Amino acid sequence: MSEILPHDEHTLIDRHRRLSMKVRQLSEAANPRLLAVREAAIYSVTIKDNQARGKTYQQPDDRMYLIAQYMLGIDLSYLAIVDGLYPQAANLQKQQIETLARLEEITADTHREGKPPNVNQKSLPGLGRAYGKLNDAAHPSKREVIEALNHFSSGNVAGPSSDPRFIQEYCEPLLDNHCVCLMHLWRQMANLFELKFDIRNTAEEERVLEAAIKSLIKMGAITPVKP
Repeated sequence: MSEILPHDEHTLIDRHRRLSMKVRQLSEAANPRLLAVREAAIYSVTIKDNQARGKTYQQPDDRMYLIAQYMLGIDLSYLAIVDGLYPQAANLQKQQIETLARLEEITADTHREGKPPNVNQKSLPGLGRAYGKLNDAAHPSKREVIEALNHFSSGNVAGPSSDPRFIQEYCEPLLDNHCVCLMHLWRQMANLFELKFDIRNTAEEERVLEAAIKSLIKMGAITPVKP
């Protein structure tokens, strides 16, 4: 096939990749505090992952597989957000939140085989309401959202465009959710690894996570849980 098609370095995919890099720069420049929180969360998740590597346990636990599945998509989810692929990012985030909800259900022994997990604010503080809002970006059901995500305007030229763009009103809340999800993941890893491997949290982990949570509360990304 490569012998038939003309060689062109300026294909649709090449253009998207170049534009995505520019969008990523804008996204990261506009959200330095959220990126700092994400870095702290990734640091803590990495500590937990390193602590469990090489460990063995007697019986398989579905939560181990779910955690591995989640970790595999962390970077993909982040890049979809900062590269301006908001519908794709929203779909990835819905899957991640459902994975966290399933982890909660297995821990509480309320899961049902073959049934989707129940995502709610009680089991996933900060994410229950966010899950419903992700539908607007994830599903092509609202005309105003579709137009906002795919509309191009420059001078007298306007219309639909497939080129990725930086839109802070979508980028920021998706990054909020991304960070909150990582903290829920760390909590699940901490609880499970202590149960299975007797791995305790280090003082450094808890210090970093506490600072990250305080930052998210200050930014309004999450609401502190009342005692």
